[in-house]
Amino acid sequence: MWVGVAIVEHSIASLLSFLSLLIFVTCLKQKSYKLIWNDSPPLLCLLVSIIPTATCTCLVMLEWVLICIEVIPKTPKHTPIIHFSNVIAMSAGWFYDGAVISVFLHRSFILLPCFQATKIFYKPIVGASICIPLLCFLTILALNISYASTNVVPASPDCFAPNCLSSHVTFIRMINNNIDLWFSIGVLITGSVSLLLLCRYRKSLQSRRNESINLFSRYIFCLRLTLKFIPYLTDTILSSTIGRPLASFIGPYGAVGGSLEAFLCILAYFVLLRKQTRKVTKATSRSAQMASSTSP
Repeated sequence: MWVGVAIVEHSIASLLSFLSLLIFVTCLKQKSYKLIWNDSPPLLCLLVSIIPTATCTCLVMLEWVLICIEVIPKTPKHTPIIHFSNVIAMSAGWFYDGAVISVFLHRSFILLPCFQATKIFYKPIVGASICIPLLCFLTILALNISYASTNVVPASPDCFAPNCLSSHVTFIRMINNNIDLWFSIGVLITGSVSLLLLCRYRKSLQSRRNESINLFSRYIFCLRLTLKFIPYLTDTILSSTIGRPLASFIGPYGAVGGSLEAFLCILAYFVLLRKQTRKVTKATSRSAQMASSTSP
């Protein structure tokens, strides 16, 4: 892979992550934490989870741009910083995955008639969406502190992405990949179930707020299919058939795909907020006009 491709992709991933943070701040100016929580607690968790994911990705991708242009040399002196910054960035995505799963679970429970009268079932969902990723993160961090090879050259001359670091330990990488896989399976299963239930019980939730959240949940499920599952299947097929991973053709697509998913997710929520604001403004103006026309 040409180093220029890696530099471009790392720069794009960093830019998308930075824009995600800006859009998140803009969303909070239109709607407070409390109001988002009242709409859907897992939805607030999803939006907040973008902060660590986007921040870590932005900083680490900038770090790799500096590595690619040799501002940061590939020497054992820099191995601990390079290694652990990448471990933290790769693990931060689990909080986003856990929040996505919680959104789908919350939608599913709301749609099921037996849970519609219960208002506290969101608490274990929110708690699990935070505690499970945190436990996985602390486990991987502890394993890397104990076993990672931080006294070696961090990467070979032709390595331009986090996945090919020399400091990675095989069994830790396998655990990390399995955690990624299980989170992805969880997103696929819960997302599919929520969409099926939405088709089955779509007439039971007619409020404008629920319609917007349901539309948003469908959108983030499509994003996950397009930007993670399809590239993963393509990578698996290429690796098993021709012995070359997808990254050898298009570069470190994982960082770009993850950054693009988070960016489009927060952008979609921003668009929904704008539409809601316009509808409220129109309704308010109509009410004011009707009141003025009926007044003597």
